[in-house]
Amino acid sequence: MPSFTTPEPISLILDASAGNIDIIASDRADTVVEVAPADPGKRIDVEAAAKTRVEYADGELRVTVPRQPVLAAKTRTVAITVQLPTASTVRGHVHVGEFTVKGRVGDCEFASEAGNLTVDAADNVDLRTGVGEILVGRAAGSASMEVANGNVRAIEVASGTVRAKVSYGHIDIGVSKESAVQLTTRTQMGQVTNGLDDGLGQHERTRTVAIDAATSYGDIAVHRSSGDTAVVRG
Repeated sequence: MPSFTTPEPISLILDASAGNIDIIASDRADTVVEVAPADPGKRIDVEAAAKTRVEYADGELRVTVPRQPVLAAKTRTVAITVQLPTASTVRGHVHVGEFTVKGRVGDCEFASEAGNLTVDAADNVDLRTGVGEILVGRAAGSASMEVANGNVRAIEVASGTVRAKVSYGHIDIGVSKESAVQLTTRTQMGQVTNGLDDGLGQHERTRTVAIDAATSYGDIAVHRSSGDTAVVRG
């Protein structure tokens, strides 16, 4: 598996047609990339893994899986695991597949047509999926989360601008106890629950977060975070 010396946070760019992507951020001085067929028994998966390009230069790592042929009868799927330094930035896209970040990254921008997107912690997030769930443990700064069919949950947001948009599904946002809130909500059919009034005075807030949450069909809940931002995986 490719390994690179990376004493500082890097920039990771991912592009895959179909696959499950795991990013593991920790205090380390190297970056390790593992690309494997999702099903070792499928020839097309094995070929896709073998043809995946892993390129690193000047602090930027690119992992590119070959495009699926337009008329292909079967989907080629890979499993990608990248272990990298804490606070690295992550950007990417997968047509179909799961995306998971364990640990804390810097800015995280990822899109999928179908698949769940899960991020433990990031400075800023921009996550979009057509069908699936978005789960963020903690966003220290701004966050944009959009799902056509599925739910959005942010365990804790702290500052900046937070935008959550869902067509069919629910939104649940926890807010740091240290943050004042500017809240806007819209739903065509659903209930809005505001659990932010906990009796603390405005002078005790050290930050401000502006939240804009909208659903077409689904409930919206905004409340104070318990402080436990651990993401529980099934």
